[in-house]
Amino acid sequence: MSLTGRATRVAAIVAVLLAFTAVAAWAHARLVRSDPPKDARLVWQPNVIRLEFSEAVAAVTSRVELVAPDSQRRSLGVRGDSLGNRKVLLADVPPLPSSGSYRVEWRLIGPDGHAVSGNYLFSVDSIVRRQSVNPVDSAPRRTASPRSVIVAPDSRLQQVTRFLWILALLVVLGSTSLSLAVLPRVRGNGAKSGREFQEAMSGQLRSWIGVGAWVLLLLAFVRLTSQALVLSGSQAIRVSDVTGIVVGSTWGRGWLVFVAATIAILVFSRASKRTPIRSTWPKIAGACALLAIASPFLGHPAATDVAPLAMSMDALHVLAAGGWGGTLLMLALVGIPRITDVERDQRATILQTLLRAFSPVALSCAAVLVITGAVEAWLQLGSVSALWNSEYGTALVRKLVFVMLVAALGAYHWRFAQPALTTDRSLTALRWSIALDVVFLLGVLVLTAILTGTAPPAGAA
Repeated sequence: MSLTGRATRVAAIVAVLLAFTAVAAWAHARLVRSDPPKDARLVWQPNVIRLEFSEAVAAVTSRVELVAPDSQRRSLGVRGDSLGNRKVLLADVPPLPSSGSYRVEWRLIGPDGHAVSGNYLFSVDSIVRRQSVNPVDSAPRRTASPRSVIVAPDSRLQQVTRFLWILALLVVLGSTSLSLAVLPRVRGNGAKSGREFQEAMSGQLRSWIGVGAWVLLLLAFVRLTSQALVLSGSQAIRVSDVTGIVVGSTWGRGWLVFVAATIAILVFSRASKRTPIRSTWPKIAGACALLAIASPFLGHPAATDVAPLAMSMDALHVLAAGGWGGTLLMLALVGIPRITDVERDQRATILQTLLRAFSPVALSCAAVLVITGAVEAWLQLGSVSALWNSEYGTALVRKLVFVMLVAALGAYHWRFAQPALTTDRSLTALRWSIALDVVFLLGVLVLTAILTGTAPPAGAA
């Protein structure tokens, strides 16, 4: 085997190992410092509560309440740091009714779109207000460690929502990639059965795109509703909470673009029957590009200190992941089952053409996945040792085990199964091995959804 061939294989395997590590692996904001800190005993009441988080937050999508010793709640006015620290929230404290133990409860929607909440206690010996003319926002007098707060755990509903979101996105992107980049090769083989197979698959893929787009649209409103519920706390959802999220946050603007692109896909996928199917795919592809551009606004890249770089990497990663994993998924769901409709003597030829056409798509996406996945993983881990010295790193390793299983089966299909497609028996064997590959791929998505709720070591400082 040539050196170039070996390098190509190594690059492809590395790409598979990195695939899907960044699309949904970002964790939510955590409180890392507070003033007053947890369990502080103050000789007088504070004028301001200062909260510093692990990533950028926005006052318009944040709520802070103070629960008095008599269980009465007071909603505090929230503002940003006047010195420009995007990770800091300040809550002005009115005159307190009595001394005793107070509980600070905070709820927020970060720029990354994660809805999180937490609380901690402090006590006041006297209700006399501390005199302060010009408090220094970004220089707290006291600090507390990240363990001084109670953060609401990631719910099962959030994990399921993220899994379905990623799966639906792969269906839409994979169907588009399969129709535009792979199927034309099948049609171009000159056989009548190849043209019929391509047209039948295009129609079925357009139906799958409609299903995926409807799921994305539904989940978009589920995510918006769940975040509004977090902001409202024990009260009913308020219109101001919803409008604050949609209009007043980076996540909300990305959400609007994502929803608009999803609606466009639904419209294009239901184009008139008099319109040739192949003429609608470029329009769908344009809407898919908008989905990829909007995706970083709905995740952690929007909240990083290097947001332009992180968001660019994430958008490219989404497109590449859809081109690789999404196309593989739709090959298994649509391409392999439809092959039985082809005349028996043409099945092996068409399937080989299909798999060979997919190879350059997979390798091109692999190159993008290597670069973007490595950059995003480094932004989260911060160091190589964090891979085995942190909870996040351990969770990532568990997921990579499944990714390696996907890679191993992919290598088998490339090296052995596809060249041996000559009989019905070999076709049956390929069906089963691709089905197993999809099972491992779904396992990767499940573990990715779980990983999202694990705090990364890079944000724990």
